[in-house]
Amino acid sequence: MITTRQQHLLSAILKEYVASAEPISSGALAKVSDLDISPATIRHELSALEETGYLIQPHTSSGRIPTEKAWRWYVQNLLQSNQVKKDTREDVQEIIRTYRHTHSEMLRHLAKRLASLANETVVLAPGPHETYYTGLSNLFRQPEFERLDMVQQMSRVIDRFDEIMQQMFEHLEEDVSVLVGKDNPFGADTGAVMATYHLPNHRRGVIGILGPMRQDYDEHVAMIRYTRDELNRETNRTND
Repeated sequence: MITTRQQHLLSAILKEYVASAEPISSGALAKVSDLDISPATIRHELSALEETGYLIQPHTSSGRIPTEKAWRWYVQNLLQSNQVKKDTREDVQEIIRTYRHTHSEMLRHLAKRLASLANETVVLAPGPHETYYTGLSNLFRQPEFERLDMVQQMSRVIDRFDEIMQQMFEHLEEDVSVLVGKDNPFGADTGAVMATYHLPNHRRGVIGILGPMRQDYDEHVAMIRYTRDELNRETNRTND
């Protein structure tokens, strides 16, 4: 169990790390944290968070980065369902209106637009054996993928994409799911925001955002939830 002050500092580190992808030093944290505590106290608290497994300190840096345990803590305790941004809302609505008579084209255009907005990979599947993904170049441009082992891991995931998506259809619940680290079949160093949506004839599809573990989960959950809701609304309109 971490203290309230440690929770505040850990939340600040996660936010800064999403933006910078660089280890966060105690000095940098002192500038962005609104806690009235000294740099020495911050260093002490960061050491405690490191000892309890929420942070690690790369050998070549004086700063620290969040671990899988930290991201899991965030998802379980601080994840917020932000209101989706206006441009996302308008783009999703326009694509559905424009391509509502050609479902496959609708999905392709939605996936491409969401991948651009999130700067991640987007997966859309109208069935367990029909998977469309786009935005892999966004994924491989992330700093995490400068590591060869990350590229190799993701290459193996791509080879198993159909198998993994079948798991999604079998295990995803109705609400938006955030899969982090070892809970994520796309890879232990990645994060995914996934949801199911309704299709005619009581079928369902899967939509999701895939990225490194370091990502803006609040924004991505809002984006996927809104798109899921709009797709469900379109299915209900078609059924009426």
